Amino acid sequence: MKKILKYGLIGLAGIVALLVLAVAIISATFNPNDYKPLIIKLVQEKKQRTLTIEGDIKLAFWPKIGADLGKVSISEHKSEQTFASIQGAKVSLALLPLLKKELVVDTIYIDGAQANIIKYKDGTTNFDDLLSKDEEESEQIKFDVDGVKVTNSAVNYSDEGTGAKYALSKFNLTSGHIALAEPIDLATDFSATANQPAIAADIKLKGNFLADPEAKHFAAKDLDASIKGDLLGGKDVNITMSGDIDAKPETREFLIDSLKLALSGQFDGAKVTLDLNAPALVAQKDEVTSKKITVNLNQEKANDSFKASLVLSDIKGSPKALQSSG
Repeated sequence: MKKILKYGLIGLAGIVALLVLAVAIISATFNPNDYKPLIIKLVQEKKQRTLTIEGDIKLAFWPKIGADLGKVSISEHKSEQTFASIQGAKVSLALLPLLKKELVVDTIYIDGAQANIIKYKDGTTNFDDLLSKDEEESEQIKFDVDGVKVTNSAVNYSDEGTGAKYALSKFNLTSGHIALAEPIDLATDFSATANQPAIAADIKLKGNFLADPEAKHFAAKDLDASIKGDLLGGKDVNITMSGDIDAKPETREFLIDSLKLALSGQFDGAKVTLDLNAPALVAQKDEVTSKKITVNLNQEKANDSFKASLVLSDIKGSPKALQSSG
């Protein structure tokens, strides 16, 4: 038994030594910056865009294989004008899946991303060429992303046809595992401005979200959202919402659990507060059921005040005709 343990430890030490030697050799002989001109040339040839990678690409080998890309920018199609840029980007790969020929991106870190998106009058956008697929994806390598972390980023969108402009700034996002048609843990906060309709607000959003366009299934679990600012035609508006929502529009199935919505703000010189509480609401095709829904509305303007309370218990019926016991 002692000999087996001894030889096992020796074998393990040998493997560790080989790994250390391999990392040392790779570090000494492989320089990713040697491939920068090739990458830039390929982007220019394939997409007619100028890719700029400032500084050196830095590699890390422990505890995860990773790369620090530094500042990166890409131009508009057939133009030197900047389309998008990143102040810093880091990518790390999980080690164990590599042994099974699986490329699993452990975490993506992006800081200071900036993007300008334009929809032209003819309906095309300034990123259509980036969506075209020139080559088929490899069938031998499994690609997966375990998480994304974005900090201090911004996106500007303008529609030349309608004149609408939207902007997100101070954008931060942290996600859990990302895969198609699977729920995603997500937390984000950002400032939003728009002119159609007029919006200037700070937004926070957290929860577990599912977006499956193919199955037409959308859901939000443990939703915790807040919006503060000028919107909906009001000033100093504060909206909070929590609960669970599950929607399948194609089959007309909607489930609401523990939904709470609160709104307050100044509208046309009046102070308005609204509270909605829906512990459970189920809509399946032509059938709607709910145990109890309460709505409270208060409005104060000068010396006038208005209060209304609505309680709907034991709701049943259809979207066109509902019945309630009180």
